[in-house]
Amino acid sequence: MLGCMSTSLDTNEEDFDTSLEQLRALKAAYGSVVAHRRIQAGIAQSAFARMAGISNSHLRKIEAGIGNPSLTTQHRIAAALGTNIADLASSALAEATDRCRDNLGLRGNTTS
Repeated sequence: MLGCMSTSLDTNEEDFDTSLEQLRALKAAYGSVVAHRRIQAGIAQSAFARMAGISNSHLRKIEAGIGNPSLTTQHRIAAALGTNIADLASSALAEATDRCRDNLGLRGNTTS
């Protein structure tokens, strides 16, 4: 994959810090994908929260990249968007990877 979005399971402190940074980036990208698709569908945040069966404050946190949605919540969000968890996760990973490439000046480079 990418050096900035490594799938390494090493446990040294530097790798742990990198893993936390990657998790933050992925959460931010997931939230961005959810917000973008919701807005693209023309659904207000409060209405979408009701559709997904979650609180408005939880949805705000998810879209801001600071919420930790459970698998059940991810499924509800995906269903409300007319898609599935895998599609949202794939889109979030692609967005996080693009952001990482942009931050490293690697956009357009498919190897790392």
